[in-house]
Amino acid sequence: MKRLLVTVMFFMLPFCLFAQFSIGIKSSVLFFNANRPFGDLGVENIDLSDMGFFPIINAGVFLHHSFNRSLALQTEIKYTTEGLFYQIKNIEISGLESIVFEYIEIPLLMQYRWGNKFNWFVQSGISLKYLIVTEYFNERGKNVINEIDEQINNFVLKANIGSGFIYNFSQHFMVNGEMRWGYDITTIVNDIRFLKLDVSFGIAYKI
Repeated sequence: MKRLLVTVMFFMLPFCLFAQFSIGIKSSVLFFNANRPFGDLGVENIDLSDMGFFPIINAGVFLHHSFNRSLALQTEIKYTTEGLFYQIKNIEISGLESIVFEYIEIPLLMQYRWGNKFNWFVQSGISLKYLIVTEYFNERGKNVINEIDEQINNFVLKANIGSGFIYNFSQHFMVNGEMRWGYDITTIVNDIRFLKLDVSFGIAYKI
């Protein structure tokens, strides 16, 4: 394993030495940042809603590594929220309950791009989501909340695919916009996975 890591580092070193780095901030567009749950909560007397969840905040910083005119690597650290709705069957007046998950997400994305001053790109990669807060709203069934709590995973792995653009409007600055789809490889709660749409814009300084 150690020999493999040394070999990979050896071949990656030339790319890193001649790469162009950009660091910036980005934020999702309101109403174009949403997730939908798939699966089963696995709790008795619970119906999972297929209603989508539209969080307000999804923002962070990113580092863009341009290896050459076509290939780049983008890493991010961002705060993101996701959620789901469910209904408790055995409560006389039962509207929709909701759970909100707050994550620190770290995507690692490979990009293939084309163009000169204005670039289009396609990208794919994985994200690691670390759960920092779980919030329950309405809370009509305490026993249900306890059952759900026992099944929540603190770390979730997500697959991503998307496309977008990069506009180099000066020697040291660029803006980018992208649409990204993500689907959880590992589960969030019991058998629940999220399908996520994220449309975002960012600005970066080229080092």
